[in-house]
Amino acid sequence: MCGSSEDAGIATVAAAPDGRRRKLWEIDPRLLCSVIGTCLTLGDLHRIERRLAIEPLKAARDFQIHGSFVVWAGQPGPVAKQMHKVLERRYAASLRRFAALSASDDVAALWEASLQDSDVPGPYWAVLTHPATSEDLSMRAFGQVHMLSHLVGAANRADIRRLVALESERDALIEQLAAAKRRCAEQERDARRLVDQHAAELRELAARVAAVGSLEARVHGLEAQLAAHESGESARALRAELDAARSELHDSEGIISAQRASIAALTADTARYDQRLAGIDQMFRAASAECEAMERLLRQQIAPLVVGGGAASDGSEGEGEGGDDARIDLGGRRIVYVGGRGCLIPHLRALVERFGGTFLHHDGGLEEQSARLDALLGQGDAVFCPVDCVSHEACLRAKRVCRQRATAFVPMRTGSLSSFVQGLRQLA
Repeated sequence: MCGSSEDAGIATVAAAPDGRRRKLWEIDPRLLCSVIGTCLTLGDLHRIERRLAIEPLKAARDFQIHGSFVVWAGQPGPVAKQMHKVLERRYAASLRRFAALSASDDVAALWEASLQDSDVPGPYWAVLTHPATSEDLSMRAFGQVHMLSHLVGAANRADIRRLVALESERDALIEQLAAAKRRCAEQERDARRLVDQHAAELRELAARVAAVGSLEARVHGLEAQLAAHESGESARALRAELDAARSELHDSEGIISAQRASIAALTADTARYDQRLAGIDQMFRAASAECEAMERLLRQQIAPLVVGGGAASDGSEGEGEGGDDARIDLGGRRIVYVGGRGCLIPHLRALVERFGGTFLHHDGGLEEQSARLDALLGQGDAVFCPVDCVSHEACLRAKRVCRQRATAFVPMRTGSLSSFVQGLRQLA
């Protein structure tokens, strides 16, 4: 993987004295390139460089720094001891798991299980330093890590482009869903107004029908009186009153007929609105399901990036397929993230740790006390706020504290992964 390690000869993997674990400089020199590239980040190398004040590397390129540290790793000097100390502290959990094993076959089985779980850096360091590890197992693990680094480097840029496209498509679907919700609300308001109007007209019609019944009873009474008074002024007066009642009855029947026609039209309109509302509801459910599918697909696409975080490129191709995101180095800075989508927080944390930083999160006041927000803001070297997924009050408070402390404040248009990566790139 690095030319400098190939020149170190073909030393075999021998057990350390007294059956103890190997030190970094006791590992086969052919494997040191993969150890440095897989188990340490470029940020780790820069911190060791600054701690030991290594002057010649200040103007060196990344792959030159990597190659120099590979050479120093094979020598029991200050640099190798500092790297060994970092590796022991970082992968203590993996070392404890492997320390319980004494047979080479058991070590190999646990290594294969870790590889299947995409847990590579810690188990790789534990395997190469384990006293029971054979040369065959060391070279097999080296080959697997070597191919994994090539696959991760080649796929990284395509994965990020696909993630950006998926997030854009997801955002478009969210906009379409919001528009459908607005249309659905407007249609529902119109339908309710129509139903209320229909009910009012039905009440008016019922009142008129009751009035018609009263008129009919009156007409029948007058007819009875007319039969009893066939002649004289009383009969003429009764006939006039009867004619007036019949005219009023005819007018009322005309009004009732018109209102019945109006009610029939309103009933047809109501049926059409019900059908349209059913269609909108079906479209709303389909859009919601599609958005959920997009979220699941995004998480599936993010997973390879998180898995590949520990198995970084070996450094021999500093300008390779990894793209700009692979060169982000936060240098141990603490990133405070306020708000955001809960389902993306584990992936954002993994990215920050992959880039050599520390991730601190506050939900923006939804569930946590606001006092904790002030405490977190005081710890951060940079503060990120996705303005679409955080309360206005929390965003303003974060901005005010950052201005007072001269801390970098990075507002993001959306809470998407691509916006977060772009903000990290600007910060780095």
